[in-house]
Amino acid sequence: MKFKRLSFLSIFLFTVSLYANAQLESNIWYFGNRAGIIFNTSPPSALINSQMSTYEGCATISDATGNLQFYTDGATVWNKNHQIMDNGTGLNGSSASTQSSIILPKPLSNSIYYIFTTDAEENNFGANGLQYSVVDISMNGGLGKVISKNTELIKPTPEKLTVARHSNNLNYWVITHGIENNNFYSFLVTNTGINTNAVISSVGSYQNDSSDLIGYLKASNNSKKLASAKYRSGELEIFDLNNTNGVVSNALQIGNNEKFYGVEFSPDNHKLYTSIYNSSSIYQYDLLAANIANSKSIIYNDHSCCGGALQLGLDKKIYYTKYGSDSLGVINFPDANLCNFVKNAVYLNGKKCEFGLPNIISSLIIKNCIIPDASFTASDTNICQGTNITFTNTTSPPFTAQKWLINGTEFADSIYTNSTFTNAGIFTVSLIVLNDTCSDTANMKIIVHPSTKTILNPSICQGESFTVGNHIYSNTATYLDTLSTIYGCDSIITTNLICKALPEVDLGNDTSICQGSKLKLDATSANATYLWQDGSSDPIFKVTQEGLYWVRTTLNDCSAL
Repeated sequence: MKFKRLSFLSIFLFTVSLYANAQLESNIWYFGNRAGIIFNTSPPSALINSQMSTYEGCATISDATGNLQFYTDGATVWNKNHQIMDNGTGLNGSSASTQSSIILPKPLSNSIYYIFTTDAEENNFGANGLQYSVVDISMNGGLGKVISKNTELIKPTPEKLTVARHSNNLNYWVITHGIENNNFYSFLVTNTGINTNAVISSVGSYQNDSSDLIGYLKASNNSKKLASAKYRSGELEIFDLNNTNGVVSNALQIGNNEKFYGVEFSPDNHKLYTSIYNSSSIYQYDLLAANIANSKSIIYNDHSCCGGALQLGLDKKIYYTKYGSDSLGVINFPDANLCNFVKNAVYLNGKKCEFGLPNIISSLIIKNCIIPDASFTASDTNICQGTNITFTNTTSPPFTAQKWLINGTEFADSIYTNSTFTNAGIFTVSLIVLNDTCSDTANMKIIVHPSTKTILNPSICQGESFTVGNHIYSNTATYLDTLSTIYGCDSIITTNLICKALPEVDLGNDTSICQGSKLKLDATSANATYLWQDGSSDPIFKVTQEGLYWVRTTLNDCSAL
């Protein structure tokens, strides 16, 4: 017994040390066909005591010290003893729903939990929609009881459900999508309850009733971004989320024509990962890249079915489930470009994966710090090539560190920083501010107009002129002019002007000849061409009758009459 107690204490101390800066509500996961893991060790250890078999969606919650509270597939709730909780059946979620459920502790409560549920496509296209039930974990000696069940919020909905933390770090936004529209619905949860009047944001692509219900919706752990995968219509979109007012905006489609299913953000919120159902691929996108869609990197692909969920773990690694597998894959360094994916990283001790992993509030995984609200100013945003810009960090404290990037490449780390843009183009400047493990990013577009250098080689004829800006030139020489474009940028023009002399033509004075005589008019000039009044082109014209005679002589594009 002493040995066992020492072993337990060692494991407990290791857990505290390993996750000292984290909350432990996501310490235990139950998912798939009675599979489970616990993050008391590194890597996580398998659990084989689950009573739940779920095809897709599920949720698990522990207390702040990592002890299991309960778990659910959206229809049934099991307590910490793996028994069906009192009144824990008949919830209107479905284990066939991508995100059948998510568990949210009521703010400032030690005993009340909300279970939000979504219906499955198979049930008349998500007919029950988004509903919630309430658990009081203090009842039945800590085994809990479902004290209210299936309160409707909005219906129908797709199989999409996520939670983002409010900017006040106390409240939460529960977010889903509508069907037959492009509406996001954000419901505010506070210590007084759930506001059933949603904040509605019409943004992004249309959600069809028969094609777009499947696929994950996730919020970044700083609660500033959303990502949505649409399995059948083949779309992957990211959005901005205002976590103060719940408004979703700025849709950006970064993937198309693939069977997107799982999505997850990296801990630093700068990378997005998505899984592909039919090829088991995993893609990485750089959210700081100038062109996010073009930043796609394939980190795994075995060309076989079937890729499932991606979920951030307590150890800040992202776990991956493939249907029928006896192991979880893991992205070991999700913040990095070379993220190190391992296919069979966590053996499930004989249990099997299905498509889903627990739907976890990612902001519960990261230390409960104050999320900074990144902002900065620039001395100019529309500049000429070679111009220096000063950037100023205007983020309100607290924040503990910062980084500056141009098109994803770090260039400075000071409050005030300068940068000279030597190349023309459109650049994205990013400021990342961190407060402990919480971070935020602000972006700004800088347009750099070219300062051009032009060489001109015009030719003019004697008596003509050539104009550059306000300057008029008529003699052979090289001229240098500096002009200003419409953006105020220098345009340096070098003009190599050649003034060509007019050909000399002299047919002599008017004259008289006798009838029957002939007169030769000679306009010969080297390398010239000729045009006489009758259209002939010889240099010599023979006159046999009275009249007016003329010739146009052209030399090097200059002509004389």
